[in-house]
Amino acid sequence: MGVIVSVSGQKGGCGKSSITVILASYLAYNRKKKVLVLDADTYQKSLITCRQDDIDIIKMGKEAKETSNSIGDRALIDIYEAYVENKRNGIEPYPIIALPLKVDEILSAFEKYVDEYDVILVDMPGSLDNKDYFKVARNFDVIFLPFSSDSFVFNSNYPFIRYMHDKYLGNEEKSRIKHIYWFWNRYDKSTRQSVYSAVSDLMKENLPNVESLDNALGDTKAMSNQKMRNTMTTPIGQFASYGNCENCMQEMCDKILNL
Repeated sequence: MGVIVSVSGQKGGCGKSSITVILASYLAYNRKKKVLVLDADTYQKSLITCRQDDIDIIKMGKEAKETSNSIGDRALIDIYEAYVENKRNGIEPYPIIALPLKVDEILSAFEKYVDEYDVILVDMPGSLDNKDYFKVARNFDVIFLPFSSDSFVFNSNYPFIRYMHDKYLGNEEKSRIKHIYWFWNRYDKSTRQSVYSAVSDLMKENLPNVESLDNALGDTKAMSNQKMRNTMTTPIGQFASYGNCENCMQEMCDKILNL
């Protein structure tokens, strides 16, 4: 039976969709697992858009490789070559399916696909306005929650994670959630360490069953680069090391696959 996972959070813009893409790509292309992504972000459908953009980039990279070797086309060619290498190794792009955030439709998808795929990743909206949000979320096996030193992110995501911890985590009658992990996203070494320590202490004191990841994702603009955030490849070349990306993704993969 597959594992159902979500990178969740109440604050839009905290990086959950980008992290979902990179994590799905590591699981599929690095760990060679059968992955399905459900785009349940009702308002944006950002992962569906991302996949279409990536298909276009692959086409442009193929054309660039066949017609030009200019430096300006190098990024496109690198992405195309990474995609071709996956294909050569028999690894196809993982499917991304758009679904409305309606509990009956999403639970039906879980039932339909959970035995077919090793991991199902669900991209949720950055808002709890939908009445079905928690009805869906309590059916995840694993939740990863990104935090940053931004007080807006903390003030949005902390109540969310506390609610999930108090109401659902470990409550087998109401939920299938087995683990909730929090981690630093956009970790900035120039920020006072006391800020990070205060949040860590608060989490340990009030949410004893929520686990922290050992690795943090650094604050890097590379997260928005197509050579890193791509549904058809893992981060390419030096991009894998930017912001401690590879170490963080590998730790997340380990948590999921060792469940």
